[in-house]
Amino acid sequence: MNHAYFALGEYYIIVTLTDSLGGHASLTVKVSVLPYDESLLCLSYLSLVTPDTLSVGQPTNVSVSLPPCLVAQTIGFQWSYGDSSSPDTTTATADTHTYASAGNFVVNVIVTTSKGVFTLTGEVVEQ
Repeated sequence: MNHAYFALGEYYIIVTLTDSLGGHASLTVKVSVLPYDESLLCLSYLSLVTPDTLSVGQPTNVSVSLPPCLVAQTIGFQWSYGDSSSPDTTTATADTHTYASAGNFVVNVIVTTSKGVFTLTGEVVEQ
């Protein structure tokens, strides 16, 4: 699916998947529409990667997929997991978190680069 934005600004993209048993999962991503800058074209490949299934009390791995244009410019990451835990600040593209209870949690990662600051958002559901 493709979508064209005709105005600068911030927008939310929401994708909801429903399986044959009625279970569902959603992913929300906040995007910023910027003035055309050829050096930023690769940002469409910046994404948050979360596992398909999670379990309470077990480590959950999440990562950011960096496009080649940002690898050398990345300064750090701040990971927030949507529960009562404090955010993690790292220089690594991956982090691990263990949820203490079941529920729906919104994961936010703030990626700081020399080209700007980008926020990636996703929802995880603990089983």
